[in-house]
Amino acid sequence: MKPAFRYSMLNAFPACVLIVVAASVLTSARTPESVPGSTSQVTASPATAGDRQDKSAPAAPAPVTTPNTPQKELTPRERREKAYLKLLEAQRHYAAARGKGFTAASLQAAQQSLREAIELDPTLAEAHTALAEIAFFYLDDIEKAEREAASAVRINGNNLGARRILSRIYTIKSGIFEGNPDQSYSDKAITELREVVRLSPNDAEALALLGEIYMAQGRETQAIEFLTRWAAVPVQADGSFFRAVTKGRAELSRESANARLGEALLRSGRTADAIKAIRWAVAGQPENPTYVDLLGRALETSGAYEEAVADYEKLLKARGVGSAPLTSERDKRFAAYMLQRIVNLRRLAGQTNEAMSAIERMRVVLGNDDPAANIQLVELLREQSKYGEALEAARAARAKHPDHIRLLYLEAATLADLNRVDDGVALLRSRLKGDADDYNGHVAIASLYLDAGRAREAVESARRALELSTPDQQKRHTDALILLSSAQERAGDTKGSEESLRRVLAAEPNNATALNNLGYFLVERNDRLDEALEMIKRAVRAEPANASFLDSLGWVYFKLGKLQEAERHLSDAARRNPASVAIQEHLGDLYQKLGKTELARAAWQKALTFANEAAETARIKAKLNSRTNDE
Repeated sequence: MKPAFRYSMLNAFPACVLIVVAASVLTSARTPESVPGSTSQVTASPATAGDRQDKSAPAAPAPVTTPNTPQKELTPRERREKAYLKLLEAQRHYAAARGKGFTAASLQAAQQSLREAIELDPTLAEAHTALAEIAFFYLDDIEKAEREAASAVRINGNNLGARRILSRIYTIKSGIFEGNPDQSYSDKAITELREVVRLSPNDAEALALLGEIYMAQGRETQAIEFLTRWAAVPVQADGSFFRAVTKGRAELSRESANARLGEALLRSGRTADAIKAIRWAVAGQPENPTYVDLLGRALETSGAYEEAVADYEKLLKARGVGSAPLTSERDKRFAAYMLQRIVNLRRLAGQTNEAMSAIERMRVVLGNDDPAANIQLVELLREQSKYGEALEAARAARAKHPDHIRLLYLEAATLADLNRVDDGVALLRSRLKGDADDYNGHVAIASLYLDAGRAREAVESARRALELSTPDQQKRHTDALILLSSAQERAGDTKGSEESLRRVLAAEPNNATALNNLGYFLVERNDRLDEALEMIKRAVRAEPANASFLDSLGWVYFKLGKLQEAERHLSDAARRNPASVAIQEHLGDLYQKLGKTELARAAWQKALTFANEAAETARIKAKLNSRTNDE
């Protein structure tokens, strides 16, 4: 049983049956159609005969029949009328069950009536559709539902109910909401959803699902077309299937439509249009953190940091959040989220003092017992290369919150910043328990080793994390494989690195991080640059504000000799993450190629400031000390 869909079934099915009955049974002037299989002999049941009698007249005596009495052959018109009466009989079983829920007996009776209707009129598409709905909504028998709906469509290609059932079945089988898309079923879902839209142009569910599937396939143009249409249609009353298939992540609302449209526009590089759509969503649901975060990302992508901060401040003001301490836990969660966004935007804009002010405001508003302000402070100090102060702040915060995992990881990372990698690893190992809960600890240890240039040890820890995950724990498994691939690449195992990423892409063809990393690794080896470019472009379309992805895109253009494109993307990456060693080094290499010697030296010098690995430091110093750069 699937109670979530029961409302849809009870209200949708009887209406379509009654309409057909009224049109077919009560219109006496209709010319009978030739019906295949009309030669079989069927006698009317007493109930059916009674339904057709004049209630005001005395009942006629039932005809006396004997085994040798020949049965009257029904005309095609009579067979069709009886078939529709069987449909009406099935509808009565539903009506009788209203208010007390379906029983096995009522379902069986309805199914029997529908099967008899089909026997009377094999061309009755509505009966097949009703059987498909029963199988889909109440029996959880998707295969039977598919067979019956397909039969209905073969009889009548314009049967909306059957098309809708098939579209839902193929959407489920497409796996797009499970992160495991099946191309064949995705294409089948698209075909049926387009048929639903042809028959019902304002069907919000079909428009939304088309947008989702096209987004999952990376087909932004088609996604934008259908998401735009979804955002313009009236709200659909019953969104139970859409909520179920998206696992509650989305509704069939105008706000949800505009937010999703904004994401698609953002992926396609239409930032201004994206901001407009997302603002519409936020205006309708100003407390929805997903929409607010999406707006922040869109404004961040456009470089409109001050505008983004102003928007967040408006939302805080509307909620009554200023600079005074809060008491409501709900208000605290909202304020923490908004203020963290403001701190991040100030950091991106290079406004250190303003970022620090926002952190202190967070401390007052949330109270000294909340670790959020301390986390932001440690990250800001690390970004400024003030590692000693960052370590002191992390330890002070951990003294108040000794079991806070994020603070533990920050302290370990800061120790690594101070070239005390083994101390950081020891701190993390002290929390390992020898069970599956150690997954995050091994990931953190692998990351420390990787950042320190100790690739072989990173591979070992990443493999341990992978062992603690299983393919059914998809996110954990994927993250471990991506981390392992990075460690393998650093360790010189290029084949193993590519294999790890190919495993991710086999399960998740649109995984942006895997696409970016594999593309970047190919670029570093000067191997298959055209393939690398396409993969990195797909990653950037998925996350247009990701500095690492933009760096990869700029770097592949550099390798391809397209220096103007390289400069545009590398400069954008540096603006978004000015403390990245790789981005600054790449920017310096580009400027040298362009003959901009002073800019090259400035970028390399900045890269050297942030470099921790011995190999990085030596490489960058060599560039700064080269004869060419001295000229």
